[in-house]
Amino acid sequence: MQRITLLLLIVFALASAAFADVEWLPAGGSLFPKLMADPEEVQTAGQYFRKNGQDKVDFSVGNNYGISKWFADKNQTWPLQLDISGVIIPRFTVSTLITLDDADYIVNLPLEARHGIYSARVSLFHKSSHLGDNYIATTGRERIAYSREGVQSLFAVEPTPRIRFYGGLSQLVHTAPDVGKTTAQGGFELRSPPLGHVQRWHTFAYLAEDVQWKQEVNWSANSNTQLGISLGFNGNPRRFRVFLNYFDGHSTYGQFYTEREHFFGTGIGFDF
Repeated sequence: MQRITLLLLIVFALASAAFADVEWLPAGGSLFPKLMADPEEVQTAGQYFRKNGQDKVDFSVGNNYGISKWFADKNQTWPLQLDISGVIIPRFTVSTLITLDDADYIVNLPLEARHGIYSARVSLFHKSSHLGDNYIATTGRERIAYSREGVQSLFAVEPTPRIRFYGGLSQLVHTAPDVGKTTAQGGFELRSPPLGHVQRWHTFAYLAEDVQWKQEVNWSANSNTQLGISLGFNGNPRRFRVFLNYFDGHSTYGQFYTEREHFFGTGIGFDF
């Protein structure tokens, strides 16, 4: 992971030297918009659901920050942007007492590109996972030493402003426990025309689907489907989402990655 990080930084330094117009700490958000239905995407969101007769709450608390932005061509049609992002994803059991089941930590160093309707993101990432102390005390479960470091490459096309298709691969360079190192990923996002007739508001319905096939669980598919409404003000990039969610597959939480689960949830999200 250290070698890959060093290589990416060297590439970035050479690019910065080659392209004079480098914008530091750029405004305007990411060139590769976040994936709405990917459970491990960097975002701020939460959902409630029932699993095995228990009330559960999943949270994601994270954000993406632009470091620098430049253009790969003189006509400025190929913007590139280097970011840093991170997210904490805990799961709680909610009963008489609130118990932390698991908390996953993900740090990314993404390099993004866009050209017209096409966009791409190549990201170095680290993920670790930790059981909650109360969960260990009440269940007797033992922690596993869990960490993942690798490279994720995603490519997307938006044939219209209301449709996006994407796909890509993730390749681990280090993993504990030692498991299969490749993940294939694909999905789509559909947006409705604006809802309502209030001029200040920009509101639309959306349907998003994310599917991942992980070698670490013998290529069994993880499917996550999200149906919701996104609300915001015209001209303001900050938005609020309410959604229904259905997940079926192996758990995305590191300590439970060998366990299958499926559930319906309802949640909210904040797009900054």
